[in-house]
Amino acid sequence: MTIPITTDVQRLAVESFRTFLASEVAPVARLFEGRSIPGQKMRELTQGIAEFGLPGASIAQAHGGMGLSALTEAMLFEELSAVSSVIAECVLGSLLVASALANLPAGRDALRTRYLPDLLAGRSFGGFFLEQAEGVSAWPTDAGWLINANQQWVCHGQFADVLVTPLPTEEGACCYVVVEREQHGHVSPNGAPVPAQLTFSNVRLSADLSDAQKLSIAHVLTGISAQG
Repeated sequence: MTIPITTDVQRLAVESFRTFLASEVAPVARLFEGRSIPGQKMRELTQGIAEFGLPGASIAQAHGGMGLSALTEAMLFEELSAVSSVIAECVLGSLLVASALANLPAGRDALRTRYLPDLLAGRSFGGFFLEQAEGVSAWPTDAGWLINANQQWVCHGQFADVLVTPLPTEEGACCYVVVEREQHGHVSPNGAPVPAQLTFSNVRLSADLSDAQKLSIAHVLTGISAQG
């Protein structure tokens, strides 16, 4: 096994982040140990954490990230996980969604502009479905799509403002859409478990998924679509 040699930049990033975690994050983690951290308090924490690189450490500067190496990002995430697995999971959900948005092809620039800045700044939370659940219905309408679903398991669904959600297609493949809590109204019950169970009740998307329907689940990044 080869152990990577850290650089001065990596050591400085980790040490400064460790100091911040000890003074600002660890006390909150201890205070709420065994119970849910309120959403507003979590948002305050993630905005502070974002200043040290998470969730955008390895995302290119052109997209608002820091352009650091994946190793540096992993080192930062390791420090956060050691302080609080709950807060780390919150950041991980945003990291997954931010990475997906950052790696979209050029034709999806509108999605990056709409969602990526707030995710990278810790002002909003991202969630990512762990698997395609059964019982999902997605019906095409004149205005877009109508989605209904219950008990879907999603990483950080209890707080997520933006979800990357798999939908079945008529061809039996899987496409991905972006669903926004405020606009589309997905619901997670109070005291939702981790991972959370969500309810989509007549959630309407204006997305045109005709191209995404042709993509398989292996093409998740190029399969993401969203309201126009």
